[in-house]
Amino acid sequence: MNSPAINLVVLRSADPANLASFYESLGMSFKVERHGNGPEHLASTGNGAVFEIYPRRGDEPTSQGVRLGFRVQSVSGVLELLGPRAQVISDQKDPNRRRRCVLCDPEGHKIELSEALEDAPR
Repeated sequence: MNSPAINLVVLRSADPANLASFYESLGMSFKVERHGNGPEHLASTGNGAVFEIYPRRGDEPTSQGVRLGFRVQSVSGVLELLGPRAQVISDQKDPNRRRRCVLCDPEGHKIELSEALEDAPR
Protein backbone atom coordinates (compact mmCIF):
# COMPACT_ATOMS: atom_id res chain seq x y z
CA MET A 1 0.00 0.00 0.00
CA ASN A 2 1.28 3.48 -0.85
CA SER A 3 1.67 6.09 1.86
CA PRO A 4 -1.21 8.55 1.98
CA ALA A 5 -0.59 12.09 0.74
CA ILE A 6 -2.03 15.10 2.51
CA ASN A 7 -4.47 16.92 0.25
CA LEU A 8 -6.35 19.18 2.69
CA VAL A 9 -5.43 21.39 5.65
CA VAL A 10 -8.05 23.50 7.44
CA LEU A 11 -7.23 26.19 9.99
CA ARG A 12 -9.78 28.02 12.13
CA SER A 13 -9.12 31.73 12.48
CA ALA A 14 -10.40 34.72 14.41
CA ASP A 15 -9.21 36.92 11.53
CA PRO A 16 -9.06 34.90 8.28
CA ALA A 17 -7.94 37.84 6.09
CA ASN A 18 -4.97 38.61 8.36
CA LEU A 19 -3.97 34.95 8.53
CA ALA A 20 -4.23 34.61 4.74
CA SER A 21 -1.98 37.66 4.35
CA PHE A 22 0.65 35.90 6.47
CA TYR A 23 0.52 32.73 4.34
CA GLU A 24 0.63 34.76 1.14
CA SER A 25 4.19 35.65 2.21
CA LEU A 26 4.97 31.96 1.68
CA GLY A 27 3.70 32.23 -1.90
CA MET A 28 0.11 31.07 -1.42
CA SER A 29 -2.77 32.77 -3.19
CA PHE A 30 -6.26 32.71 -1.69
CA LYS A 31 -9.77 33.05 -3.05
CA VAL A 32 -13.13 33.19 -1.30
CA GLU A 33 -15.14 29.96 -1.39
CA ARG A 34 -18.33 28.57 0.05
CA HIS A 35 -19.44 24.93 -0.10
CA GLY A 36 -23.22 24.58 -0.09
CA ASN A 37 -24.67 26.26 2.99
CA GLY A 38 -21.29 26.28 4.78
CA PRO A 39 -19.47 29.44 5.82
CA GLU A 40 -17.50 31.61 3.46
CA HIS A 41 -13.80 30.86 3.81
CA LEU A 42 -10.46 31.40 2.08
CA ALA A 43 -8.83 28.66 0.02
CA SER A 44 -5.46 28.20 -1.63
CA THR A 45 -4.69 25.32 -3.96
CA GLY A 46 -1.32 24.11 -5.16
CA ASN A 47 0.97 21.09 -5.26
CA GLY A 48 -2.02 18.75 -5.08
CA ALA A 49 -3.32 20.16 -1.79
CA VAL A 50 -5.97 22.59 -0.60
CA PHE A 51 -5.17 24.94 2.30
CA GLU A 52 -8.29 26.53 3.79
CA ILE A 53 -8.84 29.17 6.44
CA TYR A 54 -12.29 29.14 7.99
CA PRO A 55 -13.65 31.75 10.37
CA ARG A 56 -13.64 30.49 13.94
CA ARG A 57 -17.08 30.79 15.51
CA GLY A 58 -17.89 31.25 19.18
CA ASP A 59 -16.68 28.38 21.32
CA GLU A 60 -15.46 26.29 18.38
CA PRO A 61 -12.06 24.73 19.15
CA THR A 62 -8.97 26.48 17.80
CA SER A 63 -6.50 24.81 15.48
CA GLN A 64 -3.51 26.23 17.38
CA GLY A 65 -2.15 22.79 18.26
CA VAL A 66 -1.45 22.15 14.58
CA ARG A 67 2.17 22.37 13.42
CA LEU A 68 2.67 22.89 9.70
CA GLY A 69 5.82 22.38 7.65
CA PHE A 70 6.68 24.03 4.36
CA ARG A 71 9.68 23.60 2.08
CA VAL A 72 10.67 26.99 0.71
CA GLN A 73 13.40 28.15 -1.64
CA SER A 74 14.78 30.61 0.90
CA VAL A 75 14.02 30.79 4.61
CA SER A 76 15.77 34.17 4.69
CA GLY A 77 13.57 35.44 1.86
CA VAL A 78 10.37 34.40 3.64
CA LEU A 79 11.51 35.93 6.93
CA GLU A 80 12.32 39.16 5.11
CA LEU A 81 8.85 39.24 3.53
CA LEU A 82 7.21 38.59 6.90
CA GLY A 83 9.26 41.28 8.63
CA PRO A 84 8.08 41.92 12.20
CA ARG A 85 5.22 39.41 11.78
CA ALA A 86 7.81 36.60 11.93
CA GLN A 87 7.80 35.40 15.54
CA VAL A 88 10.82 33.09 15.31
CA ILE A 89 11.03 30.31 17.89
CA SER A 90 14.15 28.58 16.55
CA ASP A 91 16.45 28.98 13.57
CA GLN A 92 19.24 26.56 12.75
CA LYS A 93 21.25 24.95 10.00
CA ASP A 94 21.52 21.18 10.30
CA PRO A 95 24.53 19.03 9.40
CA ASN A 96 23.01 18.37 5.94
CA ARG A 97 23.23 22.12 5.28
CA ARG A 98 19.48 22.62 5.48
CA ARG A 99 18.22 25.73 7.18
CA ARG A 100 15.20 25.09 9.36
CA CYS A 101 13.24 27.75 11.14
CA VAL A 102 10.21 27.42 13.40
CA LEU A 103 7.96 30.41 13.84
CA CYS A 104 4.39 31.22 14.82
CA ASP A 105 1.74 32.65 12.55
CA PRO A 106 -0.41 35.54 13.87
CA GLU A 107 -2.79 33.10 15.59
CA GLY A 108 -0.20 30.87 17.25
CA HIS A 109 0.07 27.96 14.78
CA LYS A 110 3.67 26.73 14.67
CA ILE A 111 5.17 26.76 11.19
CA GLU A 112 8.38 25.00 10.23
CA LEU A 113 10.16 26.37 7.18
CA SER A 114 12.92 24.29 5.66
CA GLU A 115 15.14 24.69 2.67
CA ALA A 116 17.62 22.32 1.09
CA LEU A 117 20.53 23.21 -1.08
CA GLU A 118 20.28 21.42 -4.39
CA ASP A 119 23.41 19.37 -3.75
CA ALA A 120 22.48 18.52 -0.14
CA PRO A 121 21.20 15.02 0.66
CA ARG A 122 17.47 14.89 1.35
